Amino acid sequence: MTAEAESVQQSGWQATDGEPAGPAAASPAIERPADAPRLEPRPVYRPAVDPAAARVFGRPSGTAGSFTDAARARAAEPPVAHVPPADPVLAEAFGRPDDATETLQRPPAAPGADAGNEAPEPDPWRDPSTPVRLGPAAQQAGEQV
Repeated sequence: MTAEAESVQQSGWQATDGEPAGPAAASPAIERPADAPRLEPRPVYRPAVDPAAARVFGRPSGTAGSFTDAARARAAEPPVAHVPPADPVLAEAFGRPDDATETLQRPPAAPGADAGNEAPEPDPWRDPSTPVRLGPAAQQAGEQV
């Protein structure tokens, strides 16, 4: 069975007269070696580098790779600090009791149940729906809204 026949069989595109229909009929099979790459690799595009940019962003002199060996060693130098477990006496004195079911979180309340949720006085300077216009002030000194 040819490669074209296999692809037609896998895709399910077959005409009633036994000939392939659809995309397989429009393009004939291309003969190429089995080990040939499908597409040729494109050349790498490397634009010219400005000498000023190379001075600013280039590697320091004496560096061949992306990082020097000293930088790799320096990155691993800071030891990881592990905190020892708390003293049992302090844990008992300041820790949470084992049988405690309360939390520090406030219980959910109905909206507006807090006494501190009063509506603030309207402030015309902070009203986003106030129209913008040139002219005298919207309120004269001493007027109440």
